[in-house]
Amino acid sequence: MWDVGVERQVSLKGPDALEIARQLAGRNLDGLTIGQGKYAPLCDFNGRLINDPVLLQVAEDEIWLSIADSDISLWATAFAGACAMDVQVTELDVSPLAVQGPKAQLVLADLFGEWIHDLRYFGFRQTMLGSIPVVVARSGWSKQGGYEIYLMDSASGTLLWDRVKEAGAPYGIGPGTPNYIERVESGLIPGRMSRGDWKAGTFIDERADERAYEGLAQIFKGEAGGTTRLFSMLISEDLGVESAPVKFERNEDERLLTVEKKIVGGVSPIQGTDASKEVTVNNTGYWMGPDITVAQATKGRVRAFGRVWDFEGRSAEICQINWNAPH
Repeated sequence: MWDVGVERQVSLKGPDALEIARQLAGRNLDGLTIGQGKYAPLCDFNGRLINDPVLLQVAEDEIWLSIADSDISLWATAFAGACAMDVQVTELDVSPLAVQGPKAQLVLADLFGEWIHDLRYFGFRQTMLGSIPVVVARSGWSKQGGYEIYLMDSASGTLLWDRVKEAGAPYGIGPGTPNYIERVESGLIPGRMSRGDWKAGTFIDERADERAYEGLAQIFKGEAGGTTRLFSMLISEDLGVESAPVKFERNEDERLLTVEKKIVGGVSPIQGTDASKEVTVNNTGYWMGPDITVAQATKGRVRAFGRVWDFEGRSAEICQINWNAPH
């Protein structure tokens, strides 16, 4: 458990709340719904990142920005005034408490009930913990997943802490902070992908029969457990599953993947001091596998599921993955 009350909530309230959120956020907010948050980087007019909050639509006319480490209320107020938008910008007296780690879901279920298990990544619900008004969101900084409890009554801060501490005692809960050593050892180098909110689509080789097709679809959605269960927490929007000819080749050290004209990908190990050896990170706790080869994308064109992505030249990794689901 970790007091993250310094993550302030900037409220955008009024008829133009969604419109100003669209202007401020560097991502598409189509399909935004009450109860499902989004990771929403904010950029200035030169495209520089100025904050990377979690965005929550708490009502039809109100959106919260759960901000990081810079003042956004002044930026949003100036933006609203310059664009003559009908919206009030305020900083709310709402302070989050994070509960993170592999047993966080059990602690939250004991506190709030079994509905906790149904929250998708960045999903949230406004509720009560006894007499304490809160918003519970599935978000945070731990690779094992976790939750943030947004306290809406500052007079109840100590009471909330004590309630969480009591509920977590059987699971060995204790105060904590972001642990960057743990994140690096787990293969989660600090970055935006580790925050989840992925959009993911799946291609399955057309040679797969019906049983294999259904099983692979479950595995890639994280629904089969095992190594890929983390996908169920990281993926917030499933773009679908398609059958197509999938071709994998190896040209010396380069690994090549093509899916018709929709995906053309390739990765190669980067060169180290000794050109005869690959640059590797070994004996990690990375969810995909303990031994990782550091690589770079030699090709990376995606034209699928209504998306256009180009990843050539980006960092990559090569890892032997255990795709088996538990028996």
